[in-house]
Amino acid sequence: MPKGRTRINGSGRKPANHCRTAVCNYKKLEVINWHAKFGLESTLKRFFSHIADGKLRASANQVYRWRNSRTAIAEACGYIEKSTSTVVVREPCLLRADGEDDVVQLLVESGILDTEVGIIDSDDDFDQ
Repeated sequence: MPKGRTRINGSGRKPANHCRTAVCNYKKLEVINWHAKFGLESTLKRFFSHIADGKLRASANQVYRWRNSRTAIAEACGYIEKSTSTVVVREPCLLRADGEDDVVQLLVESGILDTEVGIIDSDDDFDQ
């Protein structure tokens, strides 16, 4: 027998309808590109054919929102280099003689380089 009072009217709380679905950025970019080539009607038929006719306006608005944020979506997909990148890329260069001596001295002090034999530690145990 169920706990609590018996119901007088109704059938109680309805189960949740989880309607939202996440769309990956690659799919969004594909929809945006299709929309640019073939227009909205073709886009809705191709990508939103499972949506009821009354709900297609919301899907069209979603396509417009994705189109307006195309740059951010393309950056997230890795197709556009991020504009806020702080990584500085420098050209490779040779060390001066005194800089090279400093590197050798550091390797000798840490035990990685043996100056008598002239080879790097064969055990590859750089971590001490």
